[in-house]
Amino acid sequence: MSTGHVLATRAGNHELRAANPHAEWGSSVPPSNSEIGGFTAAGIPVSQESALQIAAVYGCVSLLSSSVATLPMRLMDNKILKNAKELPPSQLITEPYSEISQLEWVVQFVASLALRGEFFGEVISRDRQLYPTQIKPIPADNANLTRKPDGTLEYRFFNKTVPLRNVYHVRLLTVPGMLRGVSPIQFLRLTLGLAMAETAYGASFFRNSANPHGVIEVPGNLPPDETKKMARAWLAGHQGINQANLPAILTEGAKFNPISITPEDAQFLASRAFSASEISGVIYRVPPHMLGLTERVSSWGRGIEQMELGFWRNTLQDYIARLEASLTTLHPPGQFVNLDPSHRLRGDTLERAQTASLAMLAGIWDADESRALFDMPARPNGEGKNLFSPINTELLKEALAQVEAAQKAAKEPQQAPSSN
Repeated sequence: MSTGHVLATRAGNHELRAANPHAEWGSSVPPSNSEIGGFTAAGIPVSQESALQIAAVYGCVSLLSSSVATLPMRLMDNKILKNAKELPPSQLITEPYSEISQLEWVVQFVASLALRGEFFGEVISRDRQLYPTQIKPIPADNANLTRKPDGTLEYRFFNKTVPLRNVYHVRLLTVPGMLRGVSPIQFLRLTLGLAMAETAYGASFFRNSANPHGVIEVPGNLPPDETKKMARAWLAGHQGINQANLPAILTEGAKFNPISITPEDAQFLASRAFSASEISGVIYRVPPHMLGLTERVSSWGRGIEQMELGFWRNTLQDYIARLEASLTTLHPPGQFVNLDPSHRLRGDTLERAQTASLAMLAGIWDADESRALFDMPARPNGEGKNLFSPINTELLKEALAQVEAAQKAAKEPQQAPSSN
C-alpha cells in the first residue's frame, strides 16, 4: 500500500479508500504523469493544468500557439522557396483531425510542445497511397514510451499498444539517452512552483490579511460602542468611488495615521514581477512587452519591428521548423510543408511602399512583385512584368570601355585642319 495518496480504513473485511484530499492520509486519486515527483520546495505540485494558472505561463503559451497557428500553411514542390511553386493542399494540411479545425490542431501542437516538451498523435486514417490524412492529438499524460529488450520502441496510448507506423511523435528539446522530450513542467518545477506559491500567497494575503490602510488615533479609551460608531461614520463618509479623496475632519484630538506598504510587501511585489519576467524571458523566450511587462528596458531590439523579428528568429522558428519537418515526412517525396510568415514579418504601409519603390528603381522587382506586397493582383496583359533600368547607372564594363576609348583617342596625334 502506497503512502501519501491512499486512505485505508478497515470495517470488518472491507477496505475503504478516500478521494478526499483533506483526509488523514490524503487522496487516493492517482497523480498524472506530470505530477509524479512534482512537489516543489514551496510545497505546491506542478502539473500541466496548474502551470496554466500562472498568468505568465498562460500568456506565453497562448501567444506562441496563436502566433504559429495563424500562419498560412502551404504545400510546395521545392524546399528552396524562391524556386518553388505552390501545390494544392493535402487533406492533412486542410483538416489534420476532423473533430477540430486546422487552427485548433496547430494550437494543441504548439501548446503541448511548450508545456510538455513533446506532442503525441495517432494516425487514424490514410489515403489510397497510404499517406496519413488524419492525426488524432493524444494527451501526453496518456502516452507512454518504453524501449523493449530487443531495442525497439513501444508506444502505448491510453494503455493500448500502437504500431510505430501510426505514431506521430515530435519533441521540442531532447538530450542523448532520453526517449521523450524535455518537459518544462518537470525540469523547471521549482521555478514554476515558486511563481504559483507567490500567486497563492498574494490571494491569501488579500483574503485573510487584517492589515488596515490607516489608523484613527483617539486620546483616552473609547467604549466598544463608540469605537464601532466612529468606524461606521468614517466608512460612510469616505467609502465608495463617489466619496473617495474627500477631506477628512477629525475632532476631539483624533488623528489619522496612514500605513504605507512594508518592505516585506514591497519585496513580495518585486519577486512576483521577477517570476513573470523569468518565465517569459528564460523559459519561453517571449519579448516582455507582448505580455504587458513594460517596466523594464528590453534587449530584444530597437523598436517593435526589431522585437518582432527577434521573436520570430529566436522563438517561433523552433516550433515552426518542427511542425514543417514532421508534416513533410508524411507527404510524398518532393512535397514540402511550409508556413508563410510574410504577412507577420512585413513592415507598415510606409515601409512597404519605400521598399517597393527602391526595388523597382533598382530593377530588382517588377510592378507585379511590388503590388503583391500589398496583396494587389497583377496588372493585365503582362504589363507588370517589365523591369525598369535606372537612367543614372550603367554597366561597369561599359564605363571602363568608354574610359579606355577616351584614353586611346587622347594618345593619337591629331591631324591639322586642311587649308583651302
